[in-house]
Amino acid sequence: MNPSPPPQGDYKTEALRSFVASVEHLPLFTGTAMQLIRSVDQEDVTVGEMTRLISTDAALVAHLLRIVNSPFYGLSRRIGTVSEALAVLGVNLIRRTVIAAVLQRPLLAYLHETRVVRAFWRHGLLCAALARHLALQKGLNGEVVYLAGLMHDVGRLVMLIRFPQEIDLLLRVRSDDDDEFSFDREHVRFGFDHAQVGGALLELWELPGPIVMCAHQHADETEPEDPLSACVWRANLISHEMIEETDDEIEQPWMVQIGLTVKGRRQILDEIAALESDQG
Repeated sequence: MNPSPPPQGDYKTEALRSFVASVEHLPLFTGTAMQLIRSVDQEDVTVGEMTRLISTDAALVAHLLRIVNSPFYGLSRRIGTVSEALAVLGVNLIRRTVIAAVLQRPLLAYLHETRVVRAFWRHGLLCAALARHLALQKGLNGEVVYLAGLMHDVGRLVMLIRFPQEIDLLLRVRSDDDDEFSFDREHVRFGFDHAQVGGALLELWELPGPIVMCAHQHADETEPEDPLSACVWRANLISHEMIEETDDEIEQPWMVQIGLTVKGRRQILDEIAALESDQG
């Protein structure tokens, strides 16, 4: 079974419309976070504008400074302000770091921190990093794709918040005894799947069209025709393999296929470790 078409026209089932209406105003993201997310496709955003935007949220500022001063970045001096962080590391890297923090907040606020929940968060970070790698290889906008990768499972997050008792169903990729994908089981249980929920919500929140499309198509059985969605779709599959690997120093066949070296994979894992190290 393939998920429904991308969010356009009257594609929503009554069950999906009802669910989306019930979670439309769920306080997942602050106004600051939504502005940051919407700014990802604005090429002319300035350091001053980004500084003012991030500085309106004290918790985000504290989180950002802890991350940028972590050993991963190896800076020769301690960074003490948002403007310094932006000047040293650049708008794109700082925006990625802050948005990752924003997306982590509801996960930790609504769900108990367990091994399964941590794996879910790590999957999102891996998907984002791998999707960006694929996008840059194809000459696409890596920042938009990175954010799309981070947000591709927002529908699953919302469903976990509303149906915490269904965590086993929502966080299994496949059944233990067959090849049935999770969204097939979700359709049986809820009348919709997490990809449909994510696409519908991101559309409702007026986020950039490519991010909406990526969320909606990431669970398709076949690779989407849209190149940005294809990057997230492929990264989503690869990230599950990557999580299961036990030896980071062996070049895997999938790495050769996407042009990722052992060193490149290590850099991705180190960056994710830096983001995971701060729970503030």
